Amino acid sequence: MYRRDSQDKEWQKVKEIVKKRDKLDRLQKVLTPAEYSTVRKNAGPLIHVLDPAHYLPAGQYSELIYKSYNIVLLNRWSHSQLDACRDPVTGVPISLEERDAWWVRILKGDQKQYEYLKYKGLIK
Repeated sequence: MYRRDSQDKEWQKVKEIVKKRDKLDRLQKVLTPAEYSTVRKNAGPLIHVLDPAHYLPAGQYSELIYKSYNIVLLNRWSHSQLDACRDPVTGVPISLEERDAWWVRILKGDQKQYEYLKYKGLIK
């Protein structure tokens, strides 16, 4: 069995929890109309594909892979941009600090989740 694939029952369970909690792309909830228009243009059809995205990277924080408080739903294009240290709206390269600022903005879209991450000391 591989981690985070269709055979991984724990991953399937946490994905369902996140989907029920978020329902929509969490980035969309915090964007201005102009930013959202730019994402739609850049993402194309990938804007409609929602991925569970780890705030703290799974590769570095394996103990948090299955923690729903470390996961949000993001459109696939913006998720891949953040993972590559690129602006999730424009795709332009950004610094680690700018990427962290995007994550804080996204996480603040759910104040309860944001406060919990702060409480746990996981917000950078």
